[in-house]
Amino acid sequence: MDTLDRIAELAADDRTARIALTLGCQAGDDLAALAVAQHGAIETLHYVLTGPKPGETLPIRDWREAIAHRLDPDKLETVLEQAQELGLEVVIPSDPGWPIPRTDTTPVPLALWTQGDATLLAGPHTSRCAVVGSRAGTDYGVKVTHDLVAGLAQQGVTVVSGGSHAIGTAALRAASAYGGRVVVGLAGGLDQFFPAGNAARFERVAREGGVLVSADPPGLRAGRTRFLMRNRLIAALSGAVVVTDRGEPALARPGRRPPRHPDGPPCGSRARPGHQRYLRSAALPACLRPDSRCQ
Repeated sequence: MDTLDRIAELAADDRTARIALTLGCQAGDDLAALAVAQHGAIETLHYVLTGPKPGETLPIRDWREAIAHRLDPDKLETVLEQAQELGLEVVIPSDPGWPIPRTDTTPVPLALWTQGDATLLAGPHTSRCAVVGSRAGTDYGVKVTHDLVAGLAQQGVTVVSGGSHAIGTAALRAASAYGGRVVVGLAGGLDQFFPAGNAARFERVAREGGVLVSADPPGLRAGRTRFLMRNRLIAALSGAVVVTDRGEPALARPGRRPPRHPDGPPCGSRARPGHQRYLRSAALPACLRPDSRCQ
C-alpha cells in the first residue's frame, strides 16, 4: 500500500480527515478551511490525494500538490496516538461543543485540540471574556490585569488568555487565586507548551477545571504564523476582548472586527487617554459592575 492509500485508509471519517489536512496544510490556510466548509473534509482530502480535476488552475494545483507532499501516514498515526496518550479531545464544527459561532464568516480552524474541561467551550459565547496584552507588560498593566480578572472570576465569567509572559501570566495567577474558570489558547501542539516557563500553570489549568485549546496538533511547534492564528482563535472564542497593556502587533482578527475593541493601554495610562476613556466608559464597566456579567 502506497503513502496516499494509507492516508486515505486512516482518514476514513470526517474527524480524522480534518486532522490529516491540518498536518498537510500551512498554518492559517484559509483556502483549505473554505474548501472543507463547502465540500467536507473527506472530499477535500480525496481531491488532494487523487490529483487534478478539470479546470484546475495553476495556483490551486500548486496548493494541492504542496499539501499532498507534506502528508505523511506515519506522522498521522503518531498524532492520533499522542492525542490518546495525552488525553486530548479533538473538537470539530459538527460537534455540539464547537465553540466558534456559526455566524462568524471568518474561516475557522479545521479542528481544535483540547485538554481539560472542554465543556467550558460549549457555554454561551458571551460568558467568556479574553484578557490579553503585551508579553513585555508594565507593572501597572499587570496590576490592571489582576484586578480585571479578579472581578471577572467573582462574577462567574470565564477568562480566556494566551498564557504568555507578563499579562498572560497575571491573568492565570488572578484566575487561580479567585477560583475563576480559564480557557487558555495556545500556539503549537499541546505536547510542548509555550512559553515553557508557564508549563506548570497550564497543567494546573487543565487539572483544576480549566481547558487548554489549540488549533495545532501535537508535534507542531509554536511560530510566528501560529501565534497569529492563536490570536484569531482567542478572539473567536470570546464574547469580549480587553487588552490591558498594549503590545505590537495588537491582537487582530483578519476579516472581521473583534466583539470588543482590541486596543487598549494600561487602563489608567495617561499616554493613551482615548483608550482610557473607552475602557472606562464601555469595556471595564461591562465586566466589573457588581450586578453585571461580561456580555
